[in-house]
Amino acid sequence: MLIGFSKDDRIMDPQGAYRLYQAAVNSKREMVEGTGHNQASNAGGPRGMRSPVLPDWAAKHLVREA
Repeated sequence: MLIGFSKDDRIMDPQGAYRLYQAAVNSKREMVEGTGHNQASNAGGPRGMRSPVLPDWAAKHLVREA
């Protein structure tokens, strides 16, 4: 489980992200700051300028096991 949050994100702030992290005890989980929801001010700007954190995480963790 990847939990993304941002200090100015109105949907998932740091406190909410930490509560979700604590509640997901049966999941392999990771928190990433600065990956808020799709408002330009907290999502890293325009799509082409965003950090590759989410695609990199997905490529690493969401692979089909042989």
